[in-house]
Amino acid sequence: MIAVVKRVGFKPEIVDVEDSLVKLQAIVGGYLESVLEFKAPGTGFSIVCYANEDGKMRELPFNFHRMRDREPICGDVVFVGIIDGEQVPLALETADQLVRLITTHSPQTDCELSS
Repeated sequence: MIAVVKRVGFKPEIVDVEDSLVKLQAIVGGYLESVLEFKAPGTGFSIVCYANEDGKMRELPFNFHRMRDREPICGDVVFVGIIDGEQVPLALETADQLVRLITTHSPQTDCELSS
């Protein structure tokens, strides 16, 4: 499954990850929490961002702010596609656009992703 991973302190990367809960949990280092969801323009699906649900409590390092409420997102995150509640691979073009969006920002400049 094509996804985008944004590790703290690193540029986002397009990865091919097994579509399994265990693999996604390994990326974020714990249980998944959906921290951001938005429509992918020109597609029939949404993009969801999963983070470690205990990231702030465990004081994981800052990754970016969620735009709508300035909520800090902590720890590594993974972005995947969603259609009707089911995870789907991101199209490569969509993944490239997402990487470009995230890359134009950094933790030092408050990467803001809207929902």
